[in-house]
Amino acid sequence: MSFTSKKEADAYDKMLDTADLLDTWLTNSPVQMEDEQREALSLWLAEQKMC
Repeated sequence: MSFTSKKEADAYDKMLDTADLLDTWLTNSPVQMEDEQREALSLWLAEQKMC
């Protein structure tokens, strides 16, 4: 991905870090889901947080 500013790149990096933390949190939760579903949910939640 390319960004027009450092601010945009930093925001995207922060969103990915949040998604990674959410993925870890969901992995340790009692809710069972496939890896692909968990990763998609983590990314979606992180994207919504940034809005």
